[in-house]
Amino acid sequence: MSNIRTNIAGIPVAELAQRFSTPTFVYAAAVILQRLDELRQFDYVRYAQKACSNLAVLDLIRRGGALVDAVSAAEIRRALAA
Repeated sequence: MSNIRTNIAGIPVAELAQRFSTPTFVYAAAVILQRLDELRQFDYVRYAQKACSNLAVLDLIRRGGALVDAVSAAEIRRALAA
């Protein structure tokens, strides 16, 4: 039981569940941006939005300097909306 994570970005999981109900998906913007920084050595960084097409995540990815990969008209519209 000691490996159970009790907070995300310093916020208790129970508080997040109470505030947003469950199930709730939580993304740590600082971690996403850190991972993007780790990929800066490459000429292009592309994010496959099939992994997560949440508009806030796509916007963060774009603002972080990565390109959003889209393979359908709907994905293109979603990427542009972010």
